[in-house]
This record gives sequence, C-alpha cells and structure tokens, in this order.
Amino acid sequence: MTLGGYMAPFVKKSATDILVKVGECEEQNARNAVENGMETAKGIFYGIGTFFRALEHSARVVGSAATTNAARYVEHKYGSEAGAAAKDAAAIAGNVGNTALNIKTLPLPTSIKNTARITRPNSYRQRQSHTESTYECGYL
Repeated sequence: MTLGGYMAPFVKKSATDILVKVGECEEQNARNAVENGMETAKGIFYGIGTFFRALEHSARVVGSAATTNAARYVEHKYGSEAGAAAKDAAAIAGNVGNTALNIKTLPLPTSIKNTARITRPNSYRQRQSHTESTYECGYL
C-alpha cells in the first residue's frame, strides 16, 4: 500500500471535520466537497506526471537527433572513421550522463546501511575465528 492510499481516509475525515466545524457546512456537503477536491488533486498530479514523462521523452528524441546529425556532419566533413568516432563519443557521453544521474538518484546511504547490517555479523564471526588462530592481539 502506498503512503497516499494509507493517508487518504485520514485526510478525508480531517478535512470533512474542518469544513463542518469551521465552514459551518452540513456533513454530506462537506464530504462531497472533500471528494471533489481529492478527485481534482488526483487529476492534477496525473497531468503533471504525464507532462514530465512527455518532457523526458522529448529530451531523449532531441538528444538522439542531435547525436545522429552531429555524427553525419562529422562523417560528411572528415570521413566515415571520424563519423563513427563522433557517434561513439556521443554514446559514451550519454552513458556517462545516465550513470551520473543514476548515481545521484540512488539511495546510497540506505544501501550502505543495509549492506553493513547484513555483513557485520558474518565478518565479525569470521574475524574472531581468524584472530584467535592467527594473531596474538584480540582486537584485530
């Protein structure tokens, strides 16, 4: 269950109570107003999501067209080997950009914490058995 799905009944109830007490509405009218407002908000968020998906798709199309046309220009001006090199360089630049974006959006601290939480007990046990047999110090 998403957070929005979990919180929706509480928001509906609280907003209805506020409209009844502060706005001096009847409960049925307040409930209808809250339902309409939530339906409107859902439509707005859906529209915003659609807009940004379209924007991302358009950016990909523009980037692909720019890469293709730049490679064609270089190939026409300097030859087929230079055109292939320009196309490869553009692909590398795109991959580096995508990797940077993925690393930026990756929840790295959470991943590190989870990895440490999983490996800590095992590494401690391995270290203890290795320490007792190999080292003279007990803290290594």
